[in-house]
Amino acid sequence: MTYYYSATTGGFYTEKEHGLAIPGDAVEITQARHTELMDAQSSGARIVSAATGHPRAQFPTVAEYRRRALARLRAEAGRRIREISPEWRQINDSRLPSAEGEARFAAIDAVRSACAKIEAELVNATGPQIREFDPAERAEWPKITKGS
Repeated sequence: MTYYYSATTGGFYTEKEHGLAIPGDAVEITQARHTELMDAQSSGARIVSAATGHPRAQFPTVAEYRRRALARLRAEAGRRIREISPEWRQINDSRLPSAEGEARFAAIDAVRSACAKIEAELVNATGPQIREFDPAERAEWPKITKGS
């Protein structure tokens, strides 16, 4: 099967599926090249156009992988904090202090501390370490006790 790639749409086309709807700027690529590009995309690459209009895989830089890893880390910390105490409860604990509220804030501080420690490690991590990074599986996270 022959594949086509359109730089204007950033999409792939085949005559069988798209017929006459293939954009005018589409360039022909082989099935092997299409498979290669799809494999690259599933590994984290973006498909972009070369100056000739032909598609190529553009893998993120180490800095981009690091930025994504940091975003996942912070999202995981936020998830853990909300599991301890959702925002509404944190506001109530601030307005009406109690021993239970202080315990929840201490648990939140422990999550933030663990996040900062993991973040410091990410700053010095290598590309392969960053690509394999899973924030949920870190031993630094404290055990979560849900608020009541």
